[in-house]
Amino acid sequence: MRHIFFLGFFGILFSSVSLYAQKTPRYSEYGITAGNLVYSGQFAMDNSMGNWLKEGGGRFGIFLRRSMAPWINFGLEANYGWYSLNDANHGRVQRGVSVHTQVVNANFATEIILLKYGKYHWANTFAPYLKLGFGGNFFSPEVENFGNLNFEEVNVHPYSYQSINGFYGVGVKFRTSYKTTLAIEVVSHNSGTRKMGGVEAIAINPRNDRYGSVLIHFSTLIF
Repeated sequence: MRHIFFLGFFGILFSSVSLYAQKTPRYSEYGITAGNLVYSGQFAMDNSMGNWLKEGGGRFGIFLRRSMAPWINFGLEANYGWYSLNDANHGRVQRGVSVHTQVVNANFATEIILLKYGKYHWANTFAPYLKLGFGGNFFSPEVENFGNLNFEEVNVHPYSYQSINGFYGVGVKFRTSYKTTLAIEVVSHNSGTRKMGGVEAIAINPRNDRYGSVLIHFSTLIF
């Protein structure tokens, strides 16, 4: 009788744990990212749409997230991108400097989802969200035609550097199937540095360089 009692007890316990595991809204998500990358800072004070189209580059990445509830998730993301800058686009034809910068980010991010989304929420086929995060920013400006610059007035940064970036963004998720999602996102980064433009005027102390993207994410939900 004692053995039957213990077997019954553990059977009920195992069934309860299994039922809880099935009912928990937690799930994992992994995916890929593609979009553009544009710079805003001392080098490019004219932030017109035309210059963004001329000088903007691409941005590609991967990410892994863990959803703790239908309205929030946390994750890691890594991406690579580039952009180009040219004095001719900013009224400095005679100076003639051009810069090509490669950027790698490794970030921690959280999404605050404004409608319940994910596991058990098939009825919500789209959901807007807010995004916040920070992480490592690794960049390498390649500066050309800077030999005639007055180095008492400007600093040139033609090597590889790193900083801590912080960012925020907004986006919308669209359910493409029960376990796949497409998201469109706009994100803006504070680079934590003034070196991303490659040329920095000594006499000017502006805010840090910024960079931003319009991104498309495609992901698979695991539950």
